[in-house]
Amino acid sequence: CRTGIESTINDFSEVFEKPNVEHKNFTMGELCETALSISEKMFRNFNEININSDVTATEVIEGSYFPHFIDSLGILINNAIEHSGFPNLSDLELSINVSTVVDGTDEWLFYKDIFFTRKIDIGTSSVFNNITVKNNLSPHIDINLLENRIKNAFEEADSFDNIKELIQGEGGTGLIKLANIFKNKVP
Repeated sequence: CRTGIESTINDFSEVFEKPNVEHKNFTMGELCETALSISEKMFRNFNEININSDVTATEVIEGSYFPHFIDSLGILINNAIEHSGFPNLSDLELSINVSTVVDGTDEWLFYKDIFFTRKIDIGTSSVFNNITVKNNLSPHIDINLLENRIKNAFEEADSFDNIKELIQGEGGTGLIKLANIFKNKVP
């Protein structure tokens, strides 16, 4: 049922995609504030979550990318909440970090290898923003099952031709949608 609803929502949302809409340029700090504000409206007792946010990236990003970034950060926050296994949000600790990764650093080389392996073209860019959302997990969560689910989602994405169909049937993590956004929607 949930997949059917998500499919209908995705199809219906395309009606609202208007190429002539201009979004204001934004910073990652503004993006995080907006995503947290939206999440606060979506989740009852959201204010009980222990949130630590550290945004050091200062670049101003073109406004046309805002919908993709807000959707992505929303998926990450939603996953942290939904898949943490905590019935009470007061037990959840959420950490959001956004930093700039610069060419030549160890961190750059680490991610460049991942991009190459996943066939993600970063072009000639010498800098990118790294968005990390971390959360603690309930002791009742089966870590191996969770890791396998994530691994399988990415393996499916690599071997699947019709990304739209895969996104609609993926199973509620949004990982395939994230991969699609960062592979096809943002430079």
